[in-house]
Amino acid sequence: SSAPPKVAAWLRKEVDEPAEALLEAAEWWPPPGTEDPKQLGTRENSIPFSIHYVVGSAGPFYVAYAEKEGDPAVRYHAVYFGPQASNSSTPPVAQGGAIASIFDVTMAFHAHSRHGKPAPTASLNVQYHRGLPCPGLYFLETQAGEIEDARKIPVVARLLDAPAGTVFAS
Repeated sequence: SSAPPKVAAWLRKEVDEPAEALLEAAEWWPPPGTEDPKQLGTRENSIPFSIHYVVGSAGPFYVAYAEKEGDPAVRYHAVYFGPQASNSSTPPVAQGGAIASIFDVTMAFHAHSRHGKPAPTASLNVQYHRGLPCPGLYFLETQAGEIEDARKIPVVARLLDAPAGTVFAS
């Protein structure tokens, strides 16, 4: 099922519209040499993401992704962290848990789609390099490795302000 109408309207106004405007204006999106970008989860999508805490119909983030042509090990994401991802600091910065949630979902989704196997997170280590101002649109790169020990899929990620920009977390 989808989000209740009041929640859906709020999310559209506070998350989707700003994210879409920033995506349209971003010179770095979509990255050159990528396939057609897609949104990870949608407000209208009922299966499998409707109740997902990050990318479900009431999820607080907007995530688009594109794969590097000819290299399924590399995936690029545009992630919008809205004001609700912030702690109460001045200036507002994203909570560490919000960043970790995005890493968890994008890395697991990439591992699963690359290898066609379930990819639950066994371990997640996030290094925070500097505060992530929000709201804002950011670039996230994931690299999914080959299957190890018949079931482990290593994935690494970096969250930046642009493809060759400042690293906020890895």
